[in-house]
Amino acid sequence: MRLAALVTIGLLALSANAQQQCNWWGTIYPLCVTTSDGWGWENNQNCISTNTCNTLPYPYGIEGESASTSSSSSSSSSSNSSSSSSSSTSSTTSSSSSSSSSSSGQASAGGQCNWYGTLYPLCQTMDSGWGWENSKSCIGSNTCSGQPAPWGIVSGGSSSSSSSSSSSSSSSSNSSSSSSSGGCAATAITPYVQVNGGSWQQTGSASISNGDSVKFGPQPRTEGWGWSGCGTSGSSREQTVSPNASCNAVASYTNNCGTTSQYTFNVSVAGGSSSSSSSSGGAACGGGNPEATVTGSPGNYQVNGNAAGSNYLNAILSAINNVGYGQRVSVMASGSIGDNYIDLPSGITFEVCGTMDVGNRASRGAVQVIGKQDVSIPYMKMTGSPYFAMRFGDVSNLHLGQIDLRMSGGLGIRFERDLPGSSNVTIDDVYVSGTGNHGVETWNIDGLEIGSVTARNVGYAGLLLNNTRNANIGLVDGDNVATDTGYATLRFANENGLVNGSYPANIYVDKVISRGGGRGIFCVSNSGGAVINSIDLANNGNNSILIENCHNVRINGGTINGGGEVRISARTEFPNTSDVTISNLSITGTSVRESPCGDNINWDNVSVSGGSYNVCN
Repeated sequence: MRLAALVTIGLLALSANAQQQCNWWGTIYPLCVTTSDGWGWENNQNCISTNTCNTLPYPYGIEGESASTSSSSSSSSSSNSSSSSSSSTSSTTSSSSSSSSSSSGQASAGGQCNWYGTLYPLCQTMDSGWGWENSKSCIGSNTCSGQPAPWGIVSGGSSSSSSSSSSSSSSSSNSSSSSSSGGCAATAITPYVQVNGGSWQQTGSASISNGDSVKFGPQPRTEGWGWSGCGTSGSSREQTVSPNASCNAVASYTNNCGTTSQYTFNVSVAGGSSSSSSSSGGAACGGGNPEATVTGSPGNYQVNGNAAGSNYLNAILSAINNVGYGQRVSVMASGSIGDNYIDLPSGITFEVCGTMDVGNRASRGAVQVIGKQDVSIPYMKMTGSPYFAMRFGDVSNLHLGQIDLRMSGGLGIRFERDLPGSSNVTIDDVYVSGTGNHGVETWNIDGLEIGSVTARNVGYAGLLLNNTRNANIGLVDGDNVATDTGYATLRFANENGLVNGSYPANIYVDKVISRGGGRGIFCVSNSGGAVINSIDLANNGNNSILIENCHNVRINGGTINGGGEVRISARTEFPNTSDVTISNLSITGTSVRESPCGDNINWDNVSVSGGSYNVCN
């Protein structure tokens, strides 16, 4: 009887968790049934306990309905249907967002693949190889079925539809819609808003004052976006505006089978008139009403119109010292700070709209933030040959916007190795050229968002991530980067992506473009947990790709033309390279080599023309 009772209890617990999963930094794992804390191993696969999964920040964590919730759902057709309602309010807005979305999947939408003990969703638009759908990796059903027992396709239930709604403010409401010209359902858009470089809020509404900035960051995090209204334009997923009147911004997302969905964001500007969605909001540097403005020219600077002397640095420091937490300094003037540096305090918004020329102070950044929080640098234009152009360490809630660094030496942006780590770092777009060292180098960041890094004629790496985890990166674009060195346009090193002793997928890169220079992509020294969706590499002077002593790395597709070989390698002082999948890759004019053989290395749909192909499997 006791055994029967234990079996019954186990079945009840399994039923309670069967419809719930853990979104672990973008990778889906089942919830554990018998393990109460940490990671577990149940039913021949990894699982995560409810307590551990609940520690993740939004939008990660537990997904789906519990058995008790789903039992109260109503069924309206032969396929399962559920509905839920929620209210979401931004801490920076006084109104709640209102949104509605609907989605339906194909037959494979609910299926999963147990890939050697790790669960991944089955792809909806491809049958073979690895793919990238709904902002996460997926596996084609044919590829999944090729595994030996007990791995393979896991039943995930029938197609379902869901809808959600939230309360609407009295003054405005958000809306979503979809139109289909393709062969699959529209993708639901999840709205996110950031005000003045603060924390992201899952909402579609913002109430701001004139001069404030609003950043829209809807998801999914893949290409296919279009914008109109409220000063938005182009195809970048993230858009920053500073409207002087209330307005609407319409985000359109077209998924990979051609179906378009839309979401309307509402921005309410206190004291401003309302404007139609076609009105231009403008996001100019220095717009609105900054609390302190530095103007003038060399020899004659002003702060808020008052004389501030002939020294550019002193005028800037005066402006910084005269603002409080949450206030903004706009440096409209150009000038030189010499071999000095500027330490920014917590809570400041600091932007340089002119051009700041800088010198070299050993081990310092010309502009730096150390041990502070809630700092935003929406704009920066800098020239010179500094030790570090911008230096950070032990920071939280840091926002860097449009950063333009045209150097003649030194290193561009550096997050320090020997200081406590940083968290919740957002970088919109960086252009960096002419450095003798790296373009952008990070150490010890947990939670990093980068829109793009464009590196030109950079001495070492374009973007180098060290000991960084939980990162989402849009585009890394390098030309003549790391010439005659072992660095690369994109490099992972020093246990990058290592999370609690393992390498779950937590470093996501949408696209890498590399031309000439040294290596294209380089992963080394016990790094991993990386997913690169698309690559476009040509004529790299060193390895096009080198993966050496790295673990759980996936490259999902792209092209390589000429340049150095694609290599899987390993040094003896580290554990052997393992769990690497390279798929849907067209290689012309160079070779592929796996030496020594790695562990669980998968080459799927890789074509080589004009070069040799020597791999172990």
